[in-house]
Amino acid sequence: MVNSVDMVYSNNPTEQTSASNPEEALKNSLYIQEPTTQGSTGTAAISANTTETLPTAHYEIETEDESTLNSIINNGPGLEYINNEGNEGVLDKLTFDANGKLTYGDNSKVTHAITGKPIAAYIIEGDPPPPPPAVAGNLSSSGTGDPHFVGLNGAHFDFHGIPGHIFNLLSDAKIQINSLFNGWGSGGATVMGQIGVRLGNDTLLVNPGGGTSLNGSGFNGTAKLKEGTVTHSGGTTTISTKEYSITILDRGGYLDIGINTTAEGVNRDEVMPSGIIGQTASGNVDLSVPNFLVHDGIFGTGFASNKFGAKTKIDKLKDKIRDKYDLV
Repeated sequence: MVNSVDMVYSNNPTEQTSASNPEEALKNSLYIQEPTTQGSTGTAAISANTTETLPTAHYEIETEDESTLNSIINNGPGLEYINNEGNEGVLDKLTFDANGKLTYGDNSKVTHAITGKPIAAYIIEGDPPPPPPAVAGNLSSSGTGDPHFVGLNGAHFDFHGIPGHIFNLLSDAKIQINSLFNGWGSGGATVMGQIGVRLGNDTLLVNPGGGTSLNGSGFNGTAKLKEGTVTHSGGTTTISTKEYSITILDRGGYLDIGINTTAEGVNRDEVMPSGIIGQTASGNVDLSVPNFLVHDGIFGTGFASNKFGAKTKIDKLKDKIRDKYDLV
């Protein structure tokens, strides 16, 4: 059920000045107003004179929706409220109903509301559709044994690397997968030992024989992270993102890996991947050891063809908003 509240503006003179200049308002101050106790009709009036400055942290732009970001660039963001109880303090977008009243979802869980033109560029909405056509969608690849690879393009090849050194398997804007190559037997073969995964700001370390950790702490079960979901159970670790479905199998003395792409493909964010396996999304099979040799640890990005941290299409739109409104 959608409840409504009457729009009430503060008499604060600074707020009235900001209302005529929304860009300046975004730079300087935001006003929070507390709803009064909910009445029997399911509506609540917003108190007119209880305003305070919104913390700078709320300038963060969380939406991944391309149309919303373009709307902010062209028109400025819309009216919003803070739903502290129901959504961990994040802001959700407000709209107007057919009668011109401000509307939002669950009135009983709203603790603060932002009204008027001093507003925040902080909107949570759905993800954008993938760019057509999807590139390398619904494809499978693997790295097994000593190690034998099957690329996303179907090519079969071996990459033995150098024992005791770290090599990159997949490098993309939001995910990086490196592996420590260990010697195996007396014939010069190698296998994949530790696998280190960077998923946005989170790190996952998988060791053969057990000892999986998430952000430095022992991990078992499922964790939903900003850039995807990670599950570890028994000898299997899985990672799900918008572009990839990854399985790491513990074989006791070494690890195997499967990297599949989703229906949305690897170019959803307009960044093509690299890495021993990642490169094959573009049809490449480059076996040059220096191109994938990581110089700065199991979670490192120091190698020739690194893509981790590259600006995505959405990142570029957010930068444009920050530049336009001088957001910090």
